[in-house]
Amino acid sequence: MPRTMFRGEADDRGIDTEKYFCQMGGGGRPCGCRGTFPVVDHRKIANGDTSFMRCETCSHYLSSHTNVHGEGQDNPTTRQLYQTDGCEDDDFMAGYSTLTGKELRENRWLYSLISNLDCDVLSKSDPTIFKQLPFPFCGRLLPHDSFKLSQTAGGGSFVFTFPYMGRECFKELWKLVASFKNPLNLSKVFLHGTVGNGKSHLLAALTCALMRAGERVVYLPDCGALLCNFVKYVKTALCLTFADNEDTQELIWGFTTETQISVFLNQMGRRKLYFIIDQVNALDTDALNCDRFTNDQKAYVRKWLDIFTYDQFEIRCASATNRTQYWLQKMRNVTVMEVEGGFTDNELSEWWGRNSGMGISKTEQDMIEDLTGRIPRLLDAVLKDGVMPNLDAPELQDISLHIDEYVDDVWEKAGKNEHSWTRFATFMNACLLNSNISYVPTDFCDHWYFYKQHKAGGIVGAYQCGAARDMMARKLRQYRSLPAGDLNWFNAVMKFRDNAAMTKFIIKNACLSCISHSGLHFSNIEIPPMDTIMFAGDFPSVDLTKNVALYCPLRYNFYGFDGIIVRFDEERKNAELYPLQTYLSWYHADSEMVFPPEWDEWSRFLETYDTISVNFLWITDDRAFVKVIDGLERLPDYANPQFKNYRIPLCSINKQLAARLELSRSIQGQDNRQWN
Repeated sequence: MPRTMFRGEADDRGIDTEKYFCQMGGGGRPCGCRGTFPVVDHRKIANGDTSFMRCETCSHYLSSHTNVHGEGQDNPTTRQLYQTDGCEDDDFMAGYSTLTGKELRENRWLYSLISNLDCDVLSKSDPTIFKQLPFPFCGRLLPHDSFKLSQTAGGGSFVFTFPYMGRECFKELWKLVASFKNPLNLSKVFLHGTVGNGKSHLLAALTCALMRAGERVVYLPDCGALLCNFVKYVKTALCLTFADNEDTQELIWGFTTETQISVFLNQMGRRKLYFIIDQVNALDTDALNCDRFTNDQKAYVRKWLDIFTYDQFEIRCASATNRTQYWLQKMRNVTVMEVEGGFTDNELSEWWGRNSGMGISKTEQDMIEDLTGRIPRLLDAVLKDGVMPNLDAPELQDISLHIDEYVDDVWEKAGKNEHSWTRFATFMNACLLNSNISYVPTDFCDHWYFYKQHKAGGIVGAYQCGAARDMMARKLRQYRSLPAGDLNWFNAVMKFRDNAAMTKFIIKNACLSCISHSGLHFSNIEIPPMDTIMFAGDFPSVDLTKNVALYCPLRYNFYGFDGIIVRFDEERKNAELYPLQTYLSWYHADSEMVFPPEWDEWSRFLETYDTISVNFLWITDDRAFVKVIDGLERLPDYANPQFKNYRIPLCSINKQLAARLELSRSIQGQDNRQWN
């Protein structure tokens, strides 16, 4: 410990022991006793013995010393950023308070609960394990957004618990952390991955496991809350770290500056603490500097965290963003562990087992797994509160909204630079089809939902979930950057022949691209090539300057159709509507019945036309037929349009695409018609 930190005199035994004079009492009052502290033995601190930290004369704590800053001066940066009390020599401890009995009971009981946990719950990566674990933090600012916290009474107080399911990747994380004590291994881990994969739950469980093993752990679960009151938040975590020693807790609670905390941590000697820091993204700088907390505040906290963890064991966690990707390129002497891809097969099987009472069919399970990407947070959102699947869950809609805004932002920044946009679109198309990539445009990639994977054949792009994949495809189509009508997409049908959802995704987008590029020619339908126009709401803004156009929805989970062709004949005052839907299943929701509620909008818009016809197009691999339906049968409350139902074989859209689908099914040895 640097001798300039405190006035005192070194003990004869050397640098690891020092003696200090008592100059101040509690509450900022001068002590005047002029007593001395016993010789400081750092080995005692490492063992949790802080009895020597009281003055021999008046029993004041060592933390009450005037000159903790070195010269007893105020720290203007701390005062400016966090509005803490100023610290002059005579009032340095202004605002000093002791822990209440309630807080001591909370820390002691939580520490006891964690220390007495069953080792098997924490030491194994077994998905069959599903229990409530004590949440290892006693502060008031808890991360309710990341955890389903429940309050539990006992021990004269309350603690919070969270549901924990064994994850197979926990074994890898535990192995990395266990290797810290080997001086030949790295002592810092950076946990990194797409959002919603359960990284925070892994860290909370790791904290419990380490504390159960007798280690000293400083758990900081939310860097966003850390910014609110840095010193108090760290003190709260440290009090649980030393919850088995009330004297040390009171010592810690008396700290008012980051420097005091740093000095205390330096006194740990050879016994290192485990710092587990979650939600590090909250400390990212903002390009516009318009966050709730300024970039200076964030930099200040990052600096002190680096000081605190300099010679300690450390596990940090962040969701993948442009900023974390930049960090990864610059990191040295840090082990990076990536958590991506959602539940494994074993984990998913156990998860469905716990939700088996809802009567969900295997077909519906497959659809939910594709839409959510097996991501724990999204699976829980779809089956929230044990009710029937909610495919319009806000969490899924938020993904589409995020990607919509994100791609628009990239287009604004990179769209004027053809080379930059091409690199971005190429990478995103590779992610949609899990194709090989040679370059990752870090500055423009949405690493929340799209990322790279290292596989035997090289590096490939990947997506987190079907909701993100579908929205990205719609946005690329909006900016004419989705080459779904080329051979790469056709060949992908073979690649994903065992994945019904991807087969449907590829066929649908390939059909839309082929129709837009080549037109539609079937039976008495002759439609030339046309532009594709994306629309955001329930009803497209029809461009009257175009005689024919294909309108496709941008909105998440649009039920009515995959697209609708609108054609006008101004001379004859005719309007033709061609809603179309790809159909590769034995059954399908009746999209024709979804269309009538929208007819009121269409009829008002087309009221100047004498004749309006509706031709619903089902694109399928089955035989073709044309069925004429009386308009009153489908649209009983409206004027009587001519209504036809066409079932169009895939080979009439594109023969090569149909051949790839047929070949993929022949390899499987079965007719693999799947759900929509």
